[in-house]
Amino acid sequence: SPFDTVLIRNLLTNLPNNIESSITEEGPEHILSDLLMDKLDCGILMDNYGYKVNFSKKKLKAITIHKDQMVIGVGKQLFNKMGKDFLLANLQDLPVIYYNNEESSYLKDSFLASLDPKLKFSYVDRTTSYEQMQLLVSLGKAISFYPQELITKLSNPTEQITYILPKDYQNKKFQFKLIYKKDNHNPALAKLIKQVTQK
Repeated sequence: SPFDTVLIRNLLTNLPNNIESSITEEGPEHILSDLLMDKLDCGILMDNYGYKVNFSKKKLKAITIHKDQMVIGVGKQLFNKMGKDFLLANLQDLPVIYYNNEESSYLKDSFLASLDPKLKFSYVDRTTSYEQMQLLVSLGKAISFYPQELITKLSNPTEQITYILPKDYQNKKFQFKLIYKKDNHNPALAKLIKQVTQK
């Protein structure tokens, strides 16, 4: 995702120049299957948002590379209309959208699991581009969820989106994790892991 890209760029630019890398964009389920089939050396996945994945059960190892908190993005006009007492409960009629380049329910399931059971959103679905997601949110036609720290590195002032933590959506902390197969002995991966663990 665009958020993972910020993390990947930081990791790869700090590796020695003689290490070559190739990068692929896949849905979470695809990343996990490619890791298990030795098609990828490592991947970055979001975890502990709504539910926790037991990576060790899948013979994978996970290292936290970034901790963040989820906030809700809403068009500025819609936000201004709602006033200071901004509640997620008042937006249940709006679609919740998220970006994923592949068919995947991982982010949808995570978002729904993170909610208070009283909150019921009837439509939660993916968009096929980040730009489409940002356009729909800025126009007030949908809302979305974003990593609070990473969105500050990606947000564009012309998008007219307010990122807020509603009073009825507290403590939605999660992590981005570097995932790899326990028996992968690629020396380049070892250098990447060393860089992450020495932070």
